[in-house]
Amino acid sequence: MASPSALMILVFIWALAHLLDLGKAGDAILRENYKSILALKNMVYALERQDSATLLLFLGYEDQGWKQFPRK
Repeated sequence: MASPSALMILVFIWALAHLLDLGKAGDAILRENYKSILALKNMVYALERQDSATLLLFLGYEDQGWKQFPRK
């Protein structure tokens, strides 16, 4: 029969291994969320430029308005 201290060491090693795996999963989630936030930031920027360009076109500044539209 195994001693209680040997079982405690075994449980500690098992818990530590799973805790490290959980930390890696958390890092992956944060990386993916950061990519999503950057994509959203770029979309908002493009929409703001389009909104500004449309306003310039409606006000009669066609050259400036067409230059303002994103080309991507």
